[in-house]
Amino acid sequence: MSFTRNNLFTFFTLFFFFFFVNVDHSLQSNTFSISNINPLSPQASLRRHWSRLFPSITIPGFLLSKSSPLNASQVAVFSNYLHSGNLHSHFPSFCSAANLFCDFSNSPLFNHHHLHANTEFKNYKNMEFKKYQKECLLSGQSFKNYSSGENVGHDFFSNYGQENTGSREEFTGYAGKTNVGGSGFTNYATDSNGEASDFKLYGGQSNLQGHQFKNYGSDSSAGVQSFTSYSEDSNVVKHGFKAYGSKANAILNQFSSYSTQSNMAKNEFKLYNEAGNGAIDLFKGYAGATNVGKNEFQAYDVVANGGVEQFMGYGGDGANVPKNVFKSYGKGTNTPVEIFTNYGNSSGPSTTKFVEYGKDAIGVASTKFSTYLGNETSSSFKDYFNSVTSFNGYNNTSSTSSVEPGKFFRRRDITEGKVIVMPDIRDKMPKRSFLPRALAKLLPMRSGVFMSKMPEAKTVIDRTIWECERAGAKGETKRCVSTIEEMSEFASEMIGKRARVRTTESTVGSGMEVEVRKVKGGEEVKVVSCHQSMFPYLVYYCHAVPRVEGYEVEVKVVGMKEEMVNVGVVVCHVDTSEWSEGHEAFMALGFGPGKIEVCHWIYENDLAWFPW
Repeated sequence: MSFTRNNLFTFFTLFFFFFFVNVDHSLQSNTFSISNINPLSPQASLRRHWSRLFPSITIPGFLLSKSSPLNASQVAVFSNYLHSGNLHSHFPSFCSAANLFCDFSNSPLFNHHHLHANTEFKNYKNMEFKKYQKECLLSGQSFKNYSSGENVGHDFFSNYGQENTGSREEFTGYAGKTNVGGSGFTNYATDSNGEASDFKLYGGQSNLQGHQFKNYGSDSSAGVQSFTSYSEDSNVVKHGFKAYGSKANAILNQFSSYSTQSNMAKNEFKLYNEAGNGAIDLFKGYAGATNVGKNEFQAYDVVANGGVEQFMGYGGDGANVPKNVFKSYGKGTNTPVEIFTNYGNSSGPSTTKFVEYGKDAIGVASTKFSTYLGNETSSSFKDYFNSVTSFNGYNNTSSTSSVEPGKFFRRRDITEGKVIVMPDIRDKMPKRSFLPRALAKLLPMRSGVFMSKMPEAKTVIDRTIWECERAGAKGETKRCVSTIEEMSEFASEMIGKRARVRTTESTVGSGMEVEVRKVKGGEEVKVVSCHQSMFPYLVYYCHAVPRVEGYEVEVKVVGMKEEMVNVGVVVCHVDTSEWSEGHEAFMALGFGPGKIEVCHWIYENDLAWFPW
């Protein structure tokens, strides 16, 4: 009887499954005897590969702990699913067994669930919520918390208080303090009449999120609306707020803050009070104190009538290196009283662009634009129109910015006996494992398997792929790796067979004052640094750059009764001539590209390879 390729694959799959189930489960231990490891397991294969690359060096336990927990039979089974195109049917079990970061919470607990009348809803977590209090009369509504403090959340809230009349609404919190979630809020108080609406917090103190809020108070009449906070203190996010008070009549709108004090954010606010009538609008803050952001505000009070409007801040209060684009303010308005207080008060180099203010406005307008602050990099204010105007200042300036203490420092700061501040080096990413090499070949980053099962993760996945595929900087050799074998091969190519991988031992001293006790190293050597990237399986961005010094630094926490000691890894870049002038290091330390060396810690779970 002849066997096809699929028959042979199935045969070997069953063979592995029945005869190789006793596999080493002690991945955390570096002292576990190799004789106890199944020779066909992924870990045994990894150890053999390591021995060929580094015959005189034992693979360290902290690196081995990141290897795949899958055994030989599991690898064979999941490989078969991939070959047959059937992995999607076993996706949850695959993610769990392989210790991946996957979100398969798309089966909503509250699918098509409706709440009516005078309803109080206190806590709801981590699912899809379709409708809350739709088409109600004279109701009192209170929704206190939605997915607060959740990790790995996929949240979707479709409707709240839609088409209501004469009601008082209060929504206290949505997706606050969540990590690595995709959050979407579609409608709040749309098509409502005579209601007082209060939305207090959306996505505050969240990490690695994609936030999208589509409509608030659109097509509403005679209401008092207050939106207090949207994505403040968030890290590495893409924010999208599509409409607020659009086509509203005679309402008092107050939007207090949007994405202030956020890091590495792409912010997009599309419409605020478009075609509104008789509105009193107050927008207090947008992207203030944001770091490395692209801020885009497309329209504020377009074609509005009889409004008293005040926009207090955009991209200001010490935003660092933002690209700010404000497209239109008060365009085509009738008899507005408009006050725009602050735009682009950046503390670092930025690109600021304000396209239109008060253009085509009709009637006797009272318009005041207080400050427009760019810097020496790029500033543009294209059109400012009105009959009665007051424009207080257009400034082109720059200043230094406050960067987290201890994030960057000079070589002289790591001398014995010196007290320095250690930054927050704690790993904020979810725990994941590498893929075994056999599966990594079948699941490249662009395979599309994860995005098809987790569409909410598309933005994060696309960003990591882009970062991995972009060309390296001048003198940089880079590679993204999804297996320990790939990482060790890259280190061997860059450094040779003497390469040794190191990491900071713990998070002791993180965010505290520490005293330098011992310093090892200091030679200018070839160093490979590997930093985690966000992806369902463990991916590291590894790169080698010229002229780098490596150190191991023992520190003791200052002011503690019990001695608390850590041994951290420090990398000092001797040549910074190719760095951007707007780099945070120069904001913190002064000087500029090529004028000083810059040192930084290797954070928790990041890695550095040295030739010693």
